[in-house]
Amino acid sequence: MTVVRPIEDEEGWQEWVESRPPCVRELIKQLPPDRLYRLDGDGHRVLIHSYNEDGTVCVDVSGDYNFVIFERSVFGVNPADLEECDLPSANEPCGVALTDDQQVESYCEEHRNGRGKEFIDSMLENVRPNNPGDLP
Repeated sequence: MTVVRPIEDEEGWQEWVESRPPCVRELIKQLPPDRLYRLDGDGHRVLIHSYNEDGTVCVDVSGDYNFVIFERSVFGVNPADLEECDLPSANEPCGVALTDDQQVESYCEEHRNGRGKEFIDSMLENVRPNNPGDLP
């Protein structure tokens, strides 16, 4: 268990949890918000952003725990697709390639047009992960 965001006001937190619908309380019990999870499929490490009454969660994919093209929130994630995980190893690259909103929009447009790889390759020529000394 890796706690990455300790709950500072435990009493206030418990009060808030008790005020949620039963389905949300069950999600919170199953997936506490202070933990780091790995998203099945793409393998990104994520944090819980919110719990939804439809039984899904919203997660944040950030460069704090992954090397990503751009940071984002992903809605409608099935809890079964999340598994608690450890922090990245010391030699694992973490960071964000595109931080400017216009770059992200351009990348998404190029990706939709089938040219995403070429676009990101050109953008990554000048981008290094947070811990570049660990790269081969």
